[in-house]
Amino acid sequence: MSNLLILIVAVACMLLLFKVTPAHYKPPKGSNAESKTVKKEKKQETLVEKEKKDEDGEELVAVITAAVAAALETSTSRIYIKTIKRVGTAASPWTTAGRQEQMKAI
Repeated sequence: MSNLLILIVAVACMLLLFKVTPAHYKPPKGSNAESKTVKKEKKQETLVEKEKKDEDGEELVAVITAAVAAALETSTSRIYIKTIKRVGTAASPWTTAGRQEQMKAI
């Protein structure tokens, strides 16, 4: 029992030393140019992703408009969709998987 207490105190002291001592890591000065090029590449990638999302959004609006028009038996010119918000599932993935397993068993 006393060995455990000594071990806990030793670990606590080590953790305090890690907090008190400053970190010796300093990034090299030459990596600054590399980070700028990486940032530019990331910006270009995000712009491409945003364009793809916009295209997907337009297609999604068209599909939803067509589905609503078909359900209401009207033309698409009468339907105006303002916003589309994705809603997460109310159930956790584990719950969904459990339900699917139960349905397979039947």
